[in-house]
Amino acid sequence: GLSSLRSPFEQYDGAERVLVLTSPAFDYPAHRLPANVRHVGTPFDDAGSPRWSLPWSPDDARPLVLVSLSTLAQGQAVVMQRVVQALALLPVRGLVTLGRALEPAQFKAPSNVRLEAFVPHSAVLPHAKAMVTQCGLGTLMKALAHGVPLVCIPLVGDQPDNAARVVAHGAGIRLERDNTPEQIRAAIQRVLTQPGFGESARRMAEILTKEDGAKAAAEEIE
Repeated sequence: GLSSLRSPFEQYDGAERVLVLTSPAFDYPAHRLPANVRHVGTPFDDAGSPRWSLPWSPDDARPLVLVSLSTLAQGQAVVMQRVVQALALLPVRGLVTLGRALEPAQFKAPSNVRLEAFVPHSAVLPHAKAMVTQCGLGTLMKALAHGVPLVCIPLVGDQPDNAARVVAHGAGIRLERDNTPEQIRAAIQRVLTQPGFGESARRMAEILTKEDGAKAAAEEIE
């Protein structure tokens, strides 16, 4: 019973609400938005995840670097291997989450790196000093909500646009998927040692922690 469309984009014009699942503070400023468009923030999806504890001694003072390159297959195996190699020569603890797309047997982890299939981001991000990510929106927004600066290695889809916004806010560095372990290592070092990245991420966190994307989206739908 719906009218025909000349273009899929006409659906946006005909909908009573178009919900943008990110913060207006993270998106680029718009000179004008259609009256039916709302930025509602990003719903975080790991509430109720199982408890998890860091696999290092509590007195280990090395900074924690979290690595997450999507739970889905996005051709990230080669990139992940380079990231693992980059961590090997850094004085850090590296926690690498592989998701369903990668197997631990594909990688040789150095002594300072732990490979995990899954870790609730809400459990580890309060301890992280930096994160290496492909810039899926949910993951990077969780990191920024915890004030964690980012090394962005976008792979597909909206990820290059997301990475561009991280860089525009001064909260991280963007690399290319074919960068070498040495280049990745240098980017991680910069994010860890140059205070501007962390300061920018924490400024974003002050905004994001006041938003509730799921609640705002539900209210707009109602």
